[in-house]
Amino acid sequence: MTDSDLALRLTQRLTETLPASAALARLAAPIADAAEQARLVTDAEIGASTPALAIASSLHETQYTRLYRS
Repeated sequence: MTDSDLALRLTQRLTETLPASAALARLAAPIADAAEQARLVTDAEIGASTPALAIASSLHETQYTRLYRS
């Protein structure tokens, strides 16, 4: 059974049992599709950019020395 089949079954079950769940049921298929697309992404295609972390790291390098005595 594929993710799309599971999403369809979930949609049918939710709309049959709780009318208020219809809005959530409509999201089942898009979420399953997004999960499948995410599963297919290779490590080389994943990237991150953390400029604030780089700036904070560089500022840490220039901090003054602190001496603590107990």
